[in-house]
Amino acid sequence: LNGYFIVILPKGTDANVVAKQLQALSIVETAYAAPEVAPAPSSPNYQSYQTYLNAAPSGVNAGYAKTFPGGAGDKAKVIDIEYSWNTNHEDLSKARTALIPNGTPVDPLSDTDHGTAVLGEMVADDNGYGVTGITPKANLGLVNAYNTNGYKIVEALYTAAFYTQPGDVILVEQQTLVHPTPDTMAQVPIEWVPAVYDMIKALTDGGRIVVEPAGNGNQNLDNTALFGASFPNGKVDSGALIVGAGLNCAGDVLRSRQSDSNYGSRINLQGPGNCVATTGYDPLWLTNDINARYTTGFSETSAAAPVVASAAVSLSSAYRTLNSGANITPALVRSILTSTATAQNSTSSGALTGNIGPLPDLAKALLKTDTKAPTAPAGVKVVLNSNHKPVVSWSASTDNNKIASYKLYRNGSSYKTVTGLSYTDTSVTVGKTYKYTLYAVDPSGNKSVVSTAVSIVVK
Repeated sequence: LNGYFIVILPKGTDANVVAKQLQALSIVETAYAAPEVAPAPSSPNYQSYQTYLNAAPSGVNAGYAKTFPGGAGDKAKVIDIEYSWNTNHEDLSKARTALIPNGTPVDPLSDTDHGTAVLGEMVADDNGYGVTGITPKANLGLVNAYNTNGYKIVEALYTAAFYTQPGDVILVEQQTLVHPTPDTMAQVPIEWVPAVYDMIKALTDGGRIVVEPAGNGNQNLDNTALFGASFPNGKVDSGALIVGAGLNCAGDVLRSRQSDSNYGSRINLQGPGNCVATTGYDPLWLTNDINARYTTGFSETSAAAPVVASAAVSLSSAYRTLNSGANITPALVRSILTSTATAQNSTSSGALTGNIGPLPDLAKALLKTDTKAPTAPAGVKVVLNSNHKPVVSWSASTDNNKIASYKLYRNGSSYKTVTGLSYTDTSVTVGKTYKYTLYAVDPSGNKSVVSTAVSIVVK
């Protein structure tokens, strides 16, 4: 190594150019720019395991949502109320500064996986490795349900109220216990607790979109002997979205009820309840780094609820984007998500009965957020080309999303669907007069007013 020399160059010098000049000297055998330190190998891309991102019927169509204005969540906030977050996970950059403390936080669990897994489904970074959240651009808040004074879920909801506005989403990743018999216990939605119900009702009345798991008790929430004439305990609907768990593994009866999931008419929607790929828990590849752990085993209603929460975030963000910042209501979110979703599978062999609701389909739901019509096509004109065929042309309409097509009418009748800005009419008769009008249509089916008419005589 005595033949090697290190040359320190002035700042701003191109080391590769100097290396070539040195290499040209007869006394130099080789010259090269000093190597830079290579970055540590990144985690593999596990998005293929995230079947809940897929198009319907197996997923919620998250890919489509990212192409829709606001669909990736950039105009909405989601707050996760729970604990056990690893805010240093490599794929959860939004979590670093997201904590909104409810008192002095204490984690009642012995790991940092549950909250980490929830966040991965919703807001994991879209960075080419690890997993990707359904709404990776959403604003995130974390509110601890447990602090030095114990379990403080009502206070957590109260805290969330101050850090949200109407149209934001609050995911309450909690459930509570009931005694179906004196000797058994079952987990049910957290709003079974009277004070929690009252707080959730106040939040939804105030425009917040609240999402809560149905719980893993295998209970029929329509059992009036246990839960009253309506869940919970005969009270009116809280306005929250309650989420059941559907089967999601390869070979399962997809979208049928997972055996642990509670069920009943009060449950609005389902999410995947097993084989959920996300951040945290057991590693998908060999690593001792807790900040690079991923799993395909997150499960039950805890895994289902974040998918529905993300669908609500996507809807809210798109609504604000397309409607000049207006806030969508919890009732409209529920109506859109349920009416456009993929139905629960209750009829296939092996499917369990009991309603857990349908699976959201954002490709259909997001279109319902746009109610504004495009502007009418302007500058419409018609001329004969060299072949004596009418050529109708116009200026582009504008829309808060985009223009899907133009509907061309000839002599008062619907004639052609056109995606460009002109149309050559080849089916004409010499000596006849042709009158053309058209209107624009956006992807949601909103129609502009009809353009002015233009006429021409074919010669």
